[in-house]
Amino acid sequence: MTGFCRATLAAKGFALRARNDEFPERVPLAVIARLRSHRGKPGRSQPYPPVIARRQSRRGNQVSPLFVFFMTTQPQKTGRGMLFVAALLVLGLLTWFFSGKLDQQQNPNQQVQSLQHAEAVEVSLQPNRQGHYVFTGRINGKDVDFLVDTGATQVALPEATARRLGLPRLADTAFNTANGVSHGYLTMLDTLEIGNIRLTDVRAGVAPNMDGPVLLGMSALKQLELRQTNEQLILRQTRGTL
Repeated sequence: MTGFCRATLAAKGFALRARNDEFPERVPLAVIARLRSHRGKPGRSQPYPPVIARRQSRRGNQVSPLFVFFMTTQPQKTGRGMLFVAALLVLGLLTWFFSGKLDQQQNPNQQVQSLQHAEAVEVSLQPNRQGHYVFTGRINGKDVDFLVDTGATQVALPEATARRLGLPRLADTAFNTANGVSHGYLTMLDTLEIGNIRLTDVRAGVAPNMDGPVLLGMSALKQLELRQTNEQLILRQTRGTL
């Protein structure tokens, strides 16, 4: 009988005795040496049955059967699986981190800060990397991303956003866009909020071919005072119009 066969039988014998509560105190190092020399070679058998044992420290020429289990099992599959899981976790964390950074760069005003005065409310908006003023506000109590557009005659919404908000269709209309005339419909916003600035009964238009943020046009902006300071856009609502 070859040395490897004797080592295999010895390891299996330890496993059987462990399952029958006849647990050996020590395993000869010679058995470990033979098993390690044959571990992972082509044509060899699969890892041996696990030996469930209490921990034993390494002494002299013998070690615990728990040590036999860890020295004789093949870690390749487990190692590759753990590396794959770790890679997925790292990829997920990086995606989450950089998506948040990109969102912050595109919309630096996700949390609009308001300043209360005795006679007015002010909101300061920071420009994004493209120089546009994008912010998160609310229409009828629901969060919506806005883009300040002083060239738009009224607030303009994509049709998908209007459906999500449940806005009524009041009358058909046409929009003059860079690509020509676009047909849509008019609606009314019960409330439009920019931080602590609150507007009511704001006229708006819904454009079926539009996507992206809601355009904050002059039907809302004409009710506010606007000024630009150090690249910041200050929106101011006096108490008389609250």
